[in-house]
Amino acid sequence: MPTPLKSRRRTRSPFFAGCGHFAFNFFGRFKLTNRLLLDVKFRIPIQNRALAKPILRNTSLPIRIFCEPKICSTRHHIETTYGVKYSPTGVKELLHRLGLVDKKPKHVLGKLDPAKQAEFIAAYEKLRKNQGKNDPVYFGDGCHPQFNSIPAFGWIRRGVEKELKSNCGRERVNIHGAVDIDTLETVTDCTDSINSQSTMCLFDKLEAKHPDEKIVDNATYYKSLLVKECLKTSRIKIHFLPGYSQNLNLIERLWKFFKKKILYNKYYETFDEFLSACKSFFRCRTKYRDELRSILAEKFHQYKTE
Repeated sequence: MPTPLKSRRRTRSPFFAGCGHFAFNFFGRFKLTNRLLLDVKFRIPIQNRALAKPILRNTSLPIRIFCEPKICSTRHHIETTYGVKYSPTGVKELLHRLGLVDKKPKHVLGKLDPAKQAEFIAAYEKLRKNQGKNDPVYFGDGCHPQFNSIPAFGWIRRGVEKELKSNCGRERVNIHGAVDIDTLETVTDCTDSINSQSTMCLFDKLEAKHPDEKIVDNATYYKSLLVKECLKTSRIKIHFLPGYSQNLNLIERLWKFFKKKILYNKYYETFDEFLSACKSFFRCRTKYRDELRSILAEKFHQYKTE
């Protein structure tokens, strides 16, 4: 039987209380306890470190614990399910010991196909490997920023409420664009609506800049009959993304960066001011070249749906 290590009184908690069993806690120390160690069922006797590690590594907590937004709800769940009472502070400490943190889940499209995404990435890497010197690859898509300010986090003096003006209405700017991931050069077209006509207008601009193009994107207006007929005589070749795969379209990162610089905590009195700010971002894109270089790195994040 291992010899228990001495512990200061202030390091003890309701997690270790009861009837004299030796338990291995989640900080890597042995303690003399009189309650069995809590894990997925909140009660497992553990005699030594060798036994503790595989149990801690393979345990999984009830899904209810991950879904409860408030400590009082989690406290009630533990008490009614396992018959163990904790104070609100004790519940917090318990959850931290079990490796849990309080944060939001990340939104992921439920219909994405990880297999198709992996297939696309493999095809893309092959495309890049066989890419010619004067054969750039563009990622293209549309963006629809709304004429309104977007509140964002910032450093504000404690106890002070900062107000941000907002606009009424639903006016938007429709930006159809493509970005060269090698040179970070962007080609954009501000239009009343993104459709087949605006797509052909964007293709004309791209074709005027380079003799050969490859657009990697997936949108319905790229698949219209009008666009298909246009591509028959064009030097532009389109590679479609898998469905529900915005995470693979690098221009989505550019749009997010664009909104951060133009919309976050910014108020524009008139729509013309807002439109001018949007256009100036793409005219002065070299100003953000270093930031965009790290953002538009060809590192694709693949989601795994359960």
